[in-house]
Amino acid sequence: MHRRITRPLAALACTLLAAAGALTAQQRPAEAAVADEFQQVTLAKGVAETGEPMTLAVLPDRSVLHTSRDGTLRLTDAAGTTKVAGKLDVYSHDEEGLQGIGVDPGFSSNRFVYLYYAPKLTTPAATPPGTERQPTSLRTTG
Repeated sequence: MHRRITRPLAALACTLLAAAGALTAQQRPAEAAVADEFQQVTLAKGVAETGEPMTLAVLPDRSVLHTSRDGTLRLTDAAGTTKVAGKLDVYSHDEEGLQGIGVDPGFSSNRFVYLYYAPKLTTPAATPPGTERQPTSLRTTG
């Protein structure tokens, strides 16, 4: 008796799945409306204008500060002109370097920008011998 119920239920489930697939294939998703005040603008392009990009912050005048891992801080104005705004001496081995930027909430009056970076200290420029990551294998028991 169990087999007698299982086959019709499986056939019904397959039919419902096929019908659901056909219905969703016919429905087209609505295209997202783009607000008039938004536009897509290429701010900086290529290694000379971006370096190895990490983060960005938009300023009140619509210019953009963007960081590069090597310690370079660039400013791209609303017209798309990019220039170097500053350069920090950073430790940039592995995942280090100039990592983040934040604009102070009172930037319009105090002009404060905060940078998160790894300072260059007496750290080795490369991975010290014997500290490389080694492949690890684990064995589970039980």
